[in-house]
Amino acid sequence: AFPRENGICDVAEELGSVESEYNGPCLVLLRNCRLPAQELVEHILSTFLRGYIMRIYWCQYSTSSKFQMISHIRSLVELLSHDPKSSMCNNRFVNDEKILEKDCGRPGNAFDSWDDTKLKFRLQTHPRELADSLLDELTELEFTLHGFTYSIYVIEIDGTLHYGIGIGSNMYLPGSNREALSKGCVSRASTKIEEALHVSDLKLQESMLVLDVGAAPGAWTEYLSRHANSVLAVDPGKLCIGAQRSNVSHICKKVEDAHGELQAWTRTRSFDLLVCDINKHPVEAAQIIAALLQYLRSGGSLILTLKFHGRG
Repeated sequence: AFPRENGICDVAEELGSVESEYNGPCLVLLRNCRLPAQELVEHILSTFLRGYIMRIYWCQYSTSSKFQMISHIRSLVELLSHDPKSSMCNNRFVNDEKILEKDCGRPGNAFDSWDDTKLKFRLQTHPRELADSLLDELTELEFTLHGFTYSIYVIEIDGTLHYGIGIGSNMYLPGSNREALSKGCVSRASTKIEEALHVSDLKLQESMLVLDVGAAPGAWTEYLSRHANSVLAVDPGKLCIGAQRSNVSHICKKVEDAHGELQAWTRTRSFDLLVCDINKHPVEAAQIIAALLQYLRSGGSLILTLKFHGRG
């Protein structure tokens, strides 16, 4: 989702807990990201990532010294107090320790010379316990969970501290844009099919005939119908308004009872893509799909989600 060929970053590295296949990583570090804030957010909102990423930590600087970082943060906040539109809050990633050395080369601590009463910060750290020690160090700053103007980000990875200060509102993805991009989809389920297509490098074609099994309430059907020629949805449940498009047909039955209709549909042409997000045990889902492969053309594609039944 962050390919080097698109000039977004050099490496996307997963961080956090990897013990559970169910939970997955809690952080993804983009190394040497070259996009300004707005362009990066636009990229995220244009892909399946919009359904997973809730906040962004903007870390323009890095060091192995906690003392240097604290000193630099104080210098940055002082600069910010005199110049609220400072370019250091433009949320463009910088990976150059020379910047750190230059900005930290101030004699003494001039932090007490300015009035910080109008500045409120939110502290975001990873791991979370890092926040306690930073709050003890930066007692002169006002930190709050609500009504903050700026965010201070600190992430510790393998002994290196990545940190920065950004506009508070830039910490979260814009809710209005997220809603606009997902408008019409009945749930965030559409991001699952987008992700599956991306990971499998499967490109939807306008000429495609698609079979969507377990389609209701219709998020996948709606998404597929916007990119394929024709979609056949099979589910005893109703489809949402957004999925009731002119190129969508609905067999209102359990797929096990719809083989007659499926045979009629495939007399002259088989399906190019079979997708299934049915809420069944993996064994049962596999049995259902096995019986449907006869309707998929040779060389066609299958996307099947497996539910984590029996796991807390």
